[in-house]
Amino acid sequence: MKSHYTAAELAALKLPGLPGTKQGIIDKAKRDFWPSQARTKSGGGREYPITALPSESQNALLERTVQTRAVAHHKPHVPAADLPDVASLKSCQRTVMDARAVLLAEIDRLRLSGVGTSKAVATLVQMAGNGTLPPELQAAVKQANARAGQGNRTITRATLYNWLAARKRADGKTVSLAPIITPEAEIPAWADAFLNIWGCGQNKSLSQVYREARESMGDQAPSYDQVRRFIAKLDVISKHKGRVGYRDLLKFKAFKARSFDDLWPGSVVIGDGHTFKSEVAHPISGRPFRPELTEIIDGYTRRIGGWSVDLSESAQSVAAAFTDFCVRSTEPDILYYDNGTGIKNKHIKDPITGLASRVGSTIIHSIALRSQSRGVIEIIHKTVMHPAAKTLATYVGPDMDKTARQNAYKITRKEIKEHGRSRLLPTWQEFIALLDDAITAYNARPHSSLPKIIDPETGKRRHMSPDEMWNKAIADGWQPSPVPAEEAADLFRPQLVRKTSRGLVSLFGNDYFHTSLANLYQEDVIVGYDAHDASKVWVRDMEGRFICEAAWNAHRTSYVPVPFAQQAREKRIDMQVKRARKHIEGFEAARQPALEHQPMESASFIDITPQAEPVPVAKPATQRIDETTGRPIFKTDSAYAAWIADNPDALNDHDRAWLKDALDSGTFRMLAEVEGLNVAYLKSLTRHPVSEVAA
Repeated sequence: MKSHYTAAELAALKLPGLPGTKQGIIDKAKRDFWPSQARTKSGGGREYPITALPSESQNALLERTVQTRAVAHHKPHVPAADLPDVASLKSCQRTVMDARAVLLAEIDRLRLSGVGTSKAVATLVQMAGNGTLPPELQAAVKQANARAGQGNRTITRATLYNWLAARKRADGKTVSLAPIITPEAEIPAWADAFLNIWGCGQNKSLSQVYREARESMGDQAPSYDQVRRFIAKLDVISKHKGRVGYRDLLKFKAFKARSFDDLWPGSVVIGDGHTFKSEVAHPISGRPFRPELTEIIDGYTRRIGGWSVDLSESAQSVAAAFTDFCVRSTEPDILYYDNGTGIKNKHIKDPITGLASRVGSTIIHSIALRSQSRGVIEIIHKTVMHPAAKTLATYVGPDMDKTARQNAYKITRKEIKEHGRSRLLPTWQEFIALLDDAITAYNARPHSSLPKIIDPETGKRRHMSPDEMWNKAIADGWQPSPVPAEEAADLFRPQLVRKTSRGLVSLFGNDYFHTSLANLYQEDVIVGYDAHDASKVWVRDMEGRFICEAAWNAHRTSYVPVPFAQQAREKRIDMQVKRARKHIEGFEAARQPALEHQPMESASFIDITPQAEPVPVAKPATQRIDETTGRPIFKTDSAYAAWIADNPDALNDHDRAWLKDALDSGTFRMLAEVEGLNVAYLKSLTRHPVSEVAA
């Protein structure tokens, strides 16, 4: 509301008690001696205070000002420069805006026919109230109100004028007709305290978090419905932050999909290790275990081009899979792998002797805890290896029924204890055949990430298989470059750098000699070796030129060369025995107080003929012999038990009594199993009467 108005403004207001023209206002002001002041804005002239107007005019102006203030409060003036972008509007805003624009367009059409704005607006309001508008306009009236539960709500004259004024202020832009959405409420003061409890790693329920929040916040705590609505409005990242770790939170965040479309086969291959989800028979001991698989897949064709199986994840398993890919598929440009020790070792990454450097491949690593970046190979575990594991009765994955898994566990352990093997455990050869069939079937199966083709047999469109994608690349001109068979043995043979000394090179405790090394004293050379044959090594200079094939020489170490693989196996077994003995010592220490109060009991006399005599386990014979009895002298109980297993016909009552007492001890039974003795067979040897003298 202004305090002064010009004659033109007063005439435009059409107030009662005042002339309707500018000149009429000026003449009345002169006759009634109205006070005035010079107009400060451009154009000059005089302006008159409100107090100079007649009472009737002042009252009308005040009422109109109040109405104008109320309208302005409901629909604030929006400058054209501050209007929202149409693309940023919500769908509900867009619907209301379009409906209002339709109604104003109808008013414009009526005014073109010579009818004034007031008459056009009144006509539209009357027809809307009577329901006589065309169907599309009647529907626009209902949508333009933007009121929930409006029923048969119509439209008013003031509302239409407000929309006309808004459009005029916005220079005709229809976006000005969009309703204003009430802004989201500010974050409440209790939000931080509540989120500290909500975002804990225990994934507490909302009711539990609310109870804890009330205890800590007291009277300042919100209601349960308030926190429920607050959590519902949080974005997905804020809702799960703290409740899941950083690694699991990644699945809710945006990501960039990697494409292989601009590459070619062999340009980028992805490798990963995976523990098989079923138990198989150990190739050496026959006991159940879960082997380690390593697969290498070509990124462009999604084809598994190389794989290996080992007893555990190691540099050898990764090297074997990489070698298999190079021999059967092609030499890759880039190998993408994780940060594990299976790939980060000198055998593969050494700049001189490393396997990758000899092939000419570059190794890059994924970011730690970002398995999503290797999704191409991670999905292979779920789509190929897990289904293969589920075909076996010894499947131990998360989908296995707990009761069925427990029954299979009991059966395999019982059968191995009684017969040395289990019918449920596939042999090592059966396991390898299972994997080979699964990988072959995968490579021949359509893959959803590959282009589509017309199936020549069915005539239907389908995705290409990895094998078809590989063959298509060859047909398009790409040529694979696998390592020739005659070069593979030497190229992929593991190598180490060693120093020469008087014609010798030492490797894993063995010495190898050749006359060509005599002139190379204390010089570095590259020594290649076979992990399964320690009889010779292959020596090259630091530039890769072949020098000689050095033979094993026994003048310093053992009389029989020990291969590296056997040394590693024996070292692993020694560590297993050491750990088992530590566990046994702990068990014995816990049982010792109870044993001190146990009375001695004589051995029971049982005469049961064994149903089937298992094959005894062969053990090396002791070397020292008692000259009086002619029997070996045993240093350990295990050696004594091994001799009894090998010589059942030479047993006397004393041997059987000792063996029975020994087998009553859990410590002895555990040690016997570690040493490879058949406990069930030893028990059968005690099932004969024992004399009282021997007892």
